[in-house]
Amino acid sequence: MLPPEWTLAIPRTTTVIACITAQDIKLNSPITQVFCRPPGRPWVVITDFRECQDILMRRTKKFEGPSFIGDIILGILPNIHISFRTNDTFRAHQRLWPDPITPGSCTSKLRVARKHPFSATLDIYQAALRTICATGFGTDSEVSLINAQLQPICSLKALDLASNIDEPANFPRAPNPAAFDAILTLIESLESLIKPQMPRLHHYVLRQMSYMRSTRAHKEKMITEELDKAKNRFTGRAENCQIMKRAIDNILRRELVAAGLEFLADYQDLQSKLRFKIRSAHTTIITTQTPYLAACIEEIIRCSLTSLAVERVASINTEVLDNRIPKGREVFIMGNRPSSFSALIQVDKKLRSHSYRAAERRIPSWDPEDTSSFKLERWLIRSMEGGKEVFDGAAGAHLTFGLGPRGCFGWRLAYIELSWILVLFNLNFEFQKLPEKLGGYDAVDKLTHQPQQCHVRLARIVDGA
Repeated sequence: MLPPEWTLAIPRTTTVIACITAQDIKLNSPITQVFCRPPGRPWVVITDFRECQDILMRRTKKFEGPSFIGDIILGILPNIHISFRTNDTFRAHQRLWPDPITPGSCTSKLRVARKHPFSATLDIYQAALRTICATGFGTDSEVSLINAQLQPICSLKALDLASNIDEPANFPRAPNPAAFDAILTLIESLESLIKPQMPRLHHYVLRQMSYMRSTRAHKEKMITEELDKAKNRFTGRAENCQIMKRAIDNILRRELVAAGLEFLADYQDLQSKLRFKIRSAHTTIITTQTPYLAACIEEIIRCSLTSLAVERVASINTEVLDNRIPKGREVFIMGNRPSSFSALIQVDKKLRSHSYRAAERRIPSWDPEDTSSFKLERWLIRSMEGGKEVFDGAAGAHLTFGLGPRGCFGWRLAYIELSWILVLFNLNFEFQKLPEKLGGYDAVDKLTHQPQQCHVRLARIVDGA
C-alpha cells in the first residue's frame, strides 16, 4: 500500500521512484524507510552516492543480492543469476556473458513518411532483442526480425498520411516470429508484477493460464533447437536459460537507445558536433572511440535513468549512516538520487563507515549548478600531455549499471550497442525536433524506467553535409 500523497502524485508522474526520492529531499535525509508492501518489512532507501558506492563495492559481505527483484523474475527464471548469493554458482553464470539495428528499415520509412514523425519504440525493441539473440545463438536464430519487418515497408509506395505534418505516420508490420512473441509475452508478464503486493503468488496464478503454458513451451522448444545447433560452441546445462536472462537484461539497453535518440533530437547543436567528430575520426572509429562519442554515451546513460534502483539485502545485522539495519532488511539504492540530479544532501563524515573512510580514491560529486542538465562536456578534460581533449569515465557518479561484483553483467555489450547505433544513425540521418506532444521525457515504471513514447522525425544526410 502506497502512502496517500504518493497515490495522488503517481497519476502525474506515473513513476514510484520519483516519489521515493522526493521523500528523501523533503526530509533532507540521505536515508529513509518506506512501507510499500504491508504486511511485509519496510524498505530502507538510500540516496547518498558515497554510501551507495561503499555498500556496492566495499561492503559486499554484509549486503547480498536482491529479494524484491527475485520475487518478480523467479517465476519464469528460477535459476537466474541475480537470485544467487555471491558464490561459485553466481560467478559461473557471470562467466557466460561475453566481454543491430540497421539503417535499411529507417531509410524505407523515411521515404514514405515524407517528413512525418513515426514511432521507433518497436523498432528499438526488436533490434535490441535481435542483437541479444545473435549474441547468445548466432545471427541465424529464429528470433531474427530485420528481413521479416523490412519486406512490407520496402514494398510500400505510399502511406495514408494526415495533412498535419506533426501527426505521426503509422506503418504496417509483418507478423513477428513465434519465438519473438513468446519471449516478449514472458517479459511483459514480469513487468505486470511491479505493483502487486505478492508478486510470486500473482505470477504463479498467471503461469497456470493456457496462453502462458503455451508461451513457455514454445520458448523452451526454441531454446532447445538453438542449443542443438550450437552444441559445438556451448556445453553444460546453464545455457538453457541464457536467452531469457539476456533478453531481460537487454531491456535496459533498449531504454538507453530510446533515450539516446530523444536527446539527439532535442540537442541539435550536440548532434551536429557529434557527427563532425565521428567523421573526423574516420576509420579509427571502430577501434578507437572518440572522446566526444564516449562522453555522449556516458551522458545518455547518466541522464536516461533507465535503472529503477539497485537492491541489496542485509546478510548480517549492520549499520548504514548510524542507522541499524537488521539482517534480512531490503535496501534500495536509488539511481535518481540527489547529488546526481539536484543539490547534494550533506552527510556528517562521522556517520560514514570505516570502509568508506579507508578508501583512497573516491568519485567526485557533480556541480549542483548543472547536474540536471544534459551536458557532454562534464566527461571531457584536457590531458596533461599536449592538452588534448580526452574522456574521463570517472568524472562523476551514476548507478545505471550498478557497481561492484554484482553490477550488470551486460554493461559492455550495452556500451558497444549504443556506440554502434549512435555512429550508424548519426552519419546517415538527422534527428529533427519533434512536436511537443510527441516528445518529452515522461516515463513509466516497469522492469526499467521506460519512456512513455519514443518517436523520431528523420531527414536523410546528404554526403558532405
